Amino acid sequence: MLTQDALLLIGHGSTVLPDAARPLIAHAEVIRESGRFSEVKVGMLLGEPDVSSVFATLTSMTGISRESPFPIGSCNSHPARA
Repeated sequence: MLTQDALLLIGHGSTVLPDAARPLIAHAEVIRESGRFSEVKVGMLLGEPDVSSVFATLTSMTGISRESPFPIGSCNSHPARA
């Protein structure tokens, strides 16, 4: 069920760990494949892809309808620290 809504997933990111966005990018791909949103993108507060740059590229968004911040794991669970 495709809608005209865009989804921007925002993660904390890291300026030290270059792959910090990888889990969120993978999650975005799963959501994108569901076909629920016309656009699914990822932005990071720290590092790349930069959230403000990604936000500016959204074409489907007519306004922010909801925000749902949630943690997806602690920094100690990052593969680079395992």
